[in-house]
Amino acid sequence: MREQLSHQFAGELRAFFVVSLLNVVFSALVMAFGIQFIVSSVVALAEGEISLVFPAIRILLGGAGAMVGLRWLLASVHIFSGIKQLRDEYSSLEDPASDETLTGLIIRMISYYRENRETIQTMIIAGIFCGFCVLILGIISSLEFFSSSFSSGTFTIDIHRVLPSAIPAYFIAVVSLFSAAFFQKFSKVWDLRQQEIEQA
Repeated sequence: MREQLSHQFAGELRAFFVVSLLNVVFSALVMAFGIQFIVSSVVALAEGEISLVFPAIRILLGGAGAMVGLRWLLASVHIFSGIKQLRDEYSSLEDPASDETLTGLIIRMISYYRENRETIQTMIIAGIFCGFCVLILGIISSLEFFSSSFSSGTFTIDIHRVLPSAIPAYFIAVVSLFSAAFFQKFSKVWDLRQQEIEQA
């Protein structure tokens, strides 16, 4: 029973650590992508690009993504530092860990979650928002290199110009939405455990 509990706790701690680290990395990437889209759109406008629609949308979405990405980054770093400390303490335990030591770490994990629940909720919302912002920016980047001829009924896309900007955007969007879904699942599990403890 103790061994099973230890493995379960270690698995949750490891998953939480990895996803927290991914949040730090990808929130920084989202912020960088937002700034990059702003800069490239301002340059395009300065050079007298005919269509103002795409650059204007990119500037708005890029600015929103950069600001929310910064908020997401700060929240992620805070959560990551606390989880890393718990993980390091668990890794330094002698095998097998005593019931008291393991129970103490689990209680600290629950307490850490309770204290940082609002921060984790912020990470969930920011991850979803940034994921959709970057996804839309990736679609807009793809459309800029898409052309069609209604007279001949042909569609062409400059794949060499699309791939460098669109593929990373789609990847970041998927990871952002995945991490938000993981934290949502994690949050539900620990909310339930917290309720069970309060009832007990």
